[in-house]
Amino acid sequence: MTYIGLSQGDFSKLAYEPARLAARWSQAFSTTYPSVTIEEGEVRYIEDRVYGEGENQSLFTDGCSTISPSLAKDIWRHLIKHRRGQFRVVPSLFQFRFGGAKGVVIQDPTLSGRTLCLRPSQIKFDAPEVRTFDVQAMSSNPRPMYLNRPLILLLEHLGTNGD
Repeated sequence: MTYIGLSQGDFSKLAYEPARLAARWSQAFSTTYPSVTIEEGEVRYIEDRVYGEGENQSLFTDGCSTISPSLAKDIWRHLIKHRRGQFRVVPSLFQFRFGGAKGVVIQDPTLSGRTLCLRPSQIKFDAPEVRTFDVQAMSSNPRPMYLNRPLILLLEHLGTNGD
């Protein structure tokens, strides 16, 4: 049995994992703002970074990768043009959906041109025909932050000056 949705991707690898299949289907319906189209040659596949060895190994880059400043600026311009934000500066971080991938990308000034780096931990299903970079959230959306007791204790432990 093959699960192929119109312009959603190939879910056939998840045919016998109903919980994961439902999560991947719902990924396609999360609220996002479409932005630019990214060509295959602008995507770079890089390895995840792991920490430790053997049984103590952990995935350090789970769902995180990088994006070039040029591509980040193009995404920002598209969102401004289509009234999806009123930011004065290009966001340094995007929470995104792209084809069958999801996660966060942060600007890497060492990347040139329009480059999106994807790691295996970000690719949830195959959807090579879906080329739009969909933005779910950005770093330029300020949010209030409140100090709580555990955070205050941590800051005190680290020797932070309270002045």
